[in-house]
Amino acid sequence: MLGNTSNSTAIQADYCIVLDASHASAAKCYQTVVSSLQRVGLEVTSRPGSAKSHEILIFVRASQAKIYKALEAERIDDWKNGVFSTRPDDPRERREFAQEPPSTSERLRIVYEMINGVQGAGIVVKQAPFEAVMAIFPPHDPAFNKNWLESWTKKDTIWSIPEDQLIKIKNHFGEAIALYFEFLRFYFSSLVIPASVGLVTWFSLGTYSIVYSFIVVTWSLLMIEGWRIRERMLAVQWGTYNVSSSAASRERPQFRPTEKAPDRVHGGMKGIFPWYLRDLRVLSSVPVLLVVASALVALIALIFTSEVLINEVYDGKGKTFLSLLPTMGFAGVVPQVVALGHQAAIKLTEYENHKTVPVFERSLILKMFALNAIVAFGTLSLTAYAYIPFGTVLIPDILSFIHRSPGPNVTSSAMTRGFSINSERLTNTLFALSTTTQIIGFVNEVVVPFAMRFVSTKVNDRRESKGEKRSTDAAQNDESQEKEYLERIRKEASLPEYSTFLDYAEMVQQFGYVCLWSVAWPLCPVAALVNNFFELRGDAFKICINQRRTAPKRVESIGPWLDLLGALTWIAAITNASLIYMFQPRTSSALPVYAQLSHKLAHGLNVTANALNMTDVRSSQVEPFRTTRIHQATVAPGSSYYNIRTTVFTALLLGLASERIYQALRALTRHIMEELFWKQTPEAAALAKSEYKLKDQYVSAMGLENGQPEEEQPKRSFNEPAYGLSEAFWQRGDLGLQVLESSKSKTA
Repeated sequence: MLGNTSNSTAIQADYCIVLDASHASAAKCYQTVVSSLQRVGLEVTSRPGSAKSHEILIFVRASQAKIYKALEAERIDDWKNGVFSTRPDDPRERREFAQEPPSTSERLRIVYEMINGVQGAGIVVKQAPFEAVMAIFPPHDPAFNKNWLESWTKKDTIWSIPEDQLIKIKNHFGEAIALYFEFLRFYFSSLVIPASVGLVTWFSLGTYSIVYSFIVVTWSLLMIEGWRIRERMLAVQWGTYNVSSSAASRERPQFRPTEKAPDRVHGGMKGIFPWYLRDLRVLSSVPVLLVVASALVALIALIFTSEVLINEVYDGKGKTFLSLLPTMGFAGVVPQVVALGHQAAIKLTEYENHKTVPVFERSLILKMFALNAIVAFGTLSLTAYAYIPFGTVLIPDILSFIHRSPGPNVTSSAMTRGFSINSERLTNTLFALSTTTQIIGFVNEVVVPFAMRFVSTKVNDRRESKGEKRSTDAAQNDESQEKEYLERIRKEASLPEYSTFLDYAEMVQQFGYVCLWSVAWPLCPVAALVNNFFELRGDAFKICINQRRTAPKRVESIGPWLDLLGALTWIAAITNASLIYMFQPRTSSALPVYAQLSHKLAHGLNVTANALNMTDVRSSQVEPFRTTRIHQATVAPGSSYYNIRTTVFTALLLGLASERIYQALRALTRHIMEELFWKQTPEAAALAKSEYKLKDQYVSAMGLENGQPEEEQPKRSFNEPAYGLSEAFWQRGDLGLQVLESSKSKTA
């Protein structure tokens, strides 16, 4: 159980603003920050930052009266903009704060809006006139963090996050972080299905199994549609349903309107940025991103080709050292290009001048993840669709080109080893990405920052114990009652800012490995399951210890990440079908079933040993690979290139056909799951009830339950003509009966 730490002591501030005192405009910026904060009614004080940092820490807090007033105003705005609320339906009913005090995340979100919002002080990090502002963050709550980290060691958190704990995460960190942890928990729990199937498949059916592929693609579809319903239920429970709509979304303080236009919803005039100008800016960003993406693809292809030539063809001096060069290039150069692309994406998205935060974040995430996806899936794509199918044609052509190139010719003596396709390269690459890469990522995210900070603290403590004085010791002027608090805040100010982008990107990439490529290594979901067990706990540790606390955000969905998951599942229908068509070994059906299973088991063990670099078992890989369509295309009569190209083209056509089947399956799955898991839920009923009750309250308030009030009914005599018909029309009797009687007599 997490402790209740919502009651703050008097010394604790809501936010800390870090200002660089060495900046050229520091003095002016400081005055502007303080006056802006005081203008919106916030209490402000400041202290010096850590030694040698040349920083000023500006502490900010708001009174309870300000918080109550802002929350009531927010509730009214939510009601007007159609945001579902768990609070009273009638806006005239006030929230009883004595019985339902604001949560920590509500308070911090309101204060951040007062600091950063358009209607507040409008302070934006590193933007004019606040260029000297380096960070804005709420201080951590050590008591809550301690209880939360301890809760991960209990039995009820092994496979799930208890509902009460999830609510406490939401009340402390905000809906955005709580939704991320619930998504990770949901994804982690659902991985049990493909992990179990993959374990059985690996030691029975082997790689490129049609049964395994169908189960994994179906699972990925069910997982996405299940999460779509789960996040909608949470949005209703948390009162954030429809909060991302344009009317309810938070406006970016960086938005710069260029003209005024009538506000057709709220009345009056509002600042706008014409849609066609924004669309033109979005289109103008495409060539820039294409250049970065092309450079990234070319770099990865160059590194990939070099690695193949050095490790599988070259047999000369210095091979051990040369074999490290591709890895060094991938680890050293590729991240720099990606970082450059991310910076370009940020600049381009800012240039697009989006008005609301959700739209801005969506545009930015799609740009940045597109570059990440090239790195994550580029090597696998080259292996599956270039190296294995066309390697026997391309590698000799590359060697011939090297022979003909000017300069010293070392290939005649060095590159003499016969080249043959490593048919298990796709499996080995996926193994490395699914295990080694994720372990390294976990160590870099959690272990390394903690270890470096631990060593730094020990070094500083040792210097102080020896009597070494720092030139500007900020702690010398600290009061005794605030010394411990300020030391903690100074340490937090030096930490990096937390963002959910990297965590979501890591999970979406891992999901791509499972649904797109695990047909080549069915143990991939097992590796993902094990990794995510530690990822849940590592991310909690990272948020509490290694990074600054972030301002709470209200969200109703994981946003574009859900769209990316859907896109990967759609692509998985294509890749799975094409990979199976090209690479599935075709064991003779004449063999007994037990013999076929024995063959698959031996092959699986051999490939596992190879992936773990335990031994070279390439000779055991030859026979299964020789039965694949792609190998038979290389040895068939005629042009090898033509035969291979025809096989790959057929595989892609088969993939496109599978994609059509996937589309139908997705529509059917979504319909069934909506009927089974959404429409009969209390959350769906609450949404429908709130919409009806809103209109019912309006009708009741106007006194219109039985139509128009009687005194407002039009006065008209029954003798007056109506619609041009005289009273005689109504007095002629029921002539329809005469028709029926006439018809009956004729029948008789």
